Formats: sequence, structure tokens, C-alpha cells
Amino acid sequence: MNTAGPDVVRQAGLAHAEARPPHPAPTRLGPAAAPALHYSLGDGTDPGAWAGLRQIIHHLK
Repeated sequence: MNTAGPDVVRQAGLAHAEARPPHPAPTRLGPAAAPALHYSLGDGTDPGAWAGLRQIIHHLK
């Protein structure tokens, strides 16, 4: 699991940060004016989740 805080979401832009194909869309957390986004990467037992985390980090930069 990975959560991007409101500052990261604001810098990346909400629409861009929410666009995460091929992974499922993230879940919004917190207030609508400054949401955080939670990206589900599984339960932590799948080594392939690291690749997903790298994709999300790259996407948000």
C-alpha cells in the first residue's frame, strides 16, 4: 500500500495523480480541498508490488 499526501497530490495535479492505469484507481482520503490518494498495492507479500510502487512514484513526479 502507498499513500500520497496532499502536497504530492497538489504538485502532481489531482486528475493526473488519479489516472493510474493499469492499476486500479486510488482512493481519495481526507478533505476534498486537499485530498491524499491511497494506492493499493496488495498485502505486502507480492514482490511485484515494488514495481507498482516505482511506477506510481515515477507517475507522480
